[in-house]
Amino acid sequence: MKRNMIQSEGITSDSLREISILKHLHHSCIVKLLDYEHEEKESHSVILYSIFEFVGEDLNKCLEATKGQLKPHVIQSYASQLVRGIAHCHKNGIMHRELNPFTILITKNRRGLKITGFQSACSFVPPQCSPQTY
Repeated sequence: MKRNMIQSEGITSDSLREISILKHLHHSCIVKLLDYEHEEKESHSVILYSIFEFVGEDLNKCLEATKGQLKPHVIQSYASQLVRGIAHCHKNGIMHRELNPFTILITKNRRGLKITGFQSACSFVPPQCSPQTY
């Protein structure tokens, strides 16, 4: 669960952006947003709770735990899952803009990968691809 403290101006644009994006991006390589709630406090501030699926650890912790010694087939699997997740984002007009070892989650069994951290993401119009003839 992620807890964001929000001042009296309202909910931050980063929080709204992440929730909005994850409500519409459904893919096995993208973390699932299960729910979100807000709570108003007497001090006129709002707390936003974002509830995500439990995944495991981030890629940075995985690399530290394995001392960076991942087997080639594991690296290939992670790379393939990362490319599929990013391709799904791009197909849906979302550019992540902050991929790093802390925004890539590794499942508990270390077989799956999920992208998270969409606070800085932006939308774009995907280019229309037309078949090339040579």
